[in-house]
Amino acid sequence: MPAPILPPRSPLYARTPPALFPLCLGFVGLALAWRRVSDALGFHAGVGETLLSMSAVLFAATLLLYLRKLAARPIALLDDLRTPAGRGALSAGSMTMMLLGFGFVDIAEGLARALWLSGLVAHLVLAALLIELMLHLPRGTRPATPALYVPFVGQIVAPMGGVPLGYEALSAGILVVSIIIWIGLTGPILARLSKAAPQPPVRPPLAILLAPPAIGLVAHHALPPALQSTGLELILFVIASLTAVFLLIRATWLTEGGFTPLWASFTFPFAAYAGAAGVMVENRMGAAWDAVAAGALAAATLITFFVTWRFVVAAKAGELFRAPVI
Repeated sequence: MPAPILPPRSPLYARTPPALFPLCLGFVGLALAWRRVSDALGFHAGVGETLLSMSAVLFAATLLLYLRKLAARPIALLDDLRTPAGRGALSAGSMTMMLLGFGFVDIAEGLARALWLSGLVAHLVLAALLIELMLHLPRGTRPATPALYVPFVGQIVAPMGGVPLGYEALSAGILVVSIIIWIGLTGPILARLSKAAPQPPVRPPLAILLAPPAIGLVAHHALPPALQSTGLELILFVIASLTAVFLLIRATWLTEGGFTPLWASFTFPFAAYAGAAGVMVENRMGAAWDAVAAGALAAATLITFFVTWRFVVAAKAGELFRAPVI
């Protein structure tokens, strides 16, 4: 069932697209990547802190708009969950909360804990709602797409904030379960992609394939040293690197359909990869990793700001808030 068409003159909040949440997620991911790589390579730390502040403001504004939308029409949540892209976009919001919680641990621990716990609970609630909804949808309308990684594997970011907040056992359990779900979903997703390539407008979410191994590496590195494995991190980084190279080679094909809000899918995966490269620098795997981390960070920064610019252009043209949007 498609989302209803809202009147073109409906209030701005009523047309808030879920795709703004993946953009928020990309920004906070970039901020944390700058923090990690700056520490590892000796860059100025101010860039990461500035981006973190920008991320918090962007997310707060987006969340307020979306909550106002739900207050006026609660069923809008289910309408957004009925679209494949919307299923992932909404859960990107709860992932952003968990990552902001991690970002604020050393700044305001009380706020960090509230954000982290709220994000984790919201993520699990959204996943439960999505499972219930998908069980009642016709089989053809619930395809296995990379967007499903976001609601069902997205909690993999939890250990980053959970460990410093004192939830070590819970974080380790979440990481193990998330990796199992990632592996379980990857088979059906790749099988479906091997049978038929997505149409141009819906290709950008393929970039989400990069996120689980990249952020899984970073989350694993957040665990106590006794639970860490440098070998596992190297395996995850190889998987992430191969995926990143494939996506970059296919960039023209991925963007063939022109700009849509789905381009937000490009932001967080590459930011997560930059963070993963920073972990490899911290592991002292070799001097070559410095160049890899710096290059990955530069690429993630360019991608995030270019996509943000396209969002701004679309908003000025009145296209971003034109319903329905993903």
